[in-house]
Amino acid sequence: KRICEASAKQSGQTSIPEIGFANGADELATGIQAEMRTTGEKGFFCSLLPEAEPLQTVNSDYAGVHLVIGPEGDFSRQEEQTMLKSGLRPLTLGPYRFRSETAAVAAAAMASIWWHRK
Repeated sequence: KRICEASAKQSGQTSIPEIGFANGADELATGIQAEMRTTGEKGFFCSLLPEAEPLQTVNSDYAGVHLVIGPEGDFSRQEEQTMLKSGLRPLTLGPYRFRSETAAVAAAAMASIWWHRK
């Protein structure tokens, strides 16, 4: 969280992305689903599923966006189903596989570029 805050300030961001953690896919999906209902935000999870949408094709006109990064080796099929049932959409970061810590940075950078978020 500290690194995210420092990076956002250094790059001139007007808002600081929030970093959250959950104890499993159920807790994560339930929390995001509740926020999406009350705030109009949308939720996405980075995925290797064939139906995952490229980030640059996703409409960004939302109050806010949740980007979920999974563990090394991607989410399990059960975790994917949990997120899909909660209204989160699969999102691809392209043809490459990233390490978890790299995927978070890549997703934030891509979202900032494609969605022009400051």
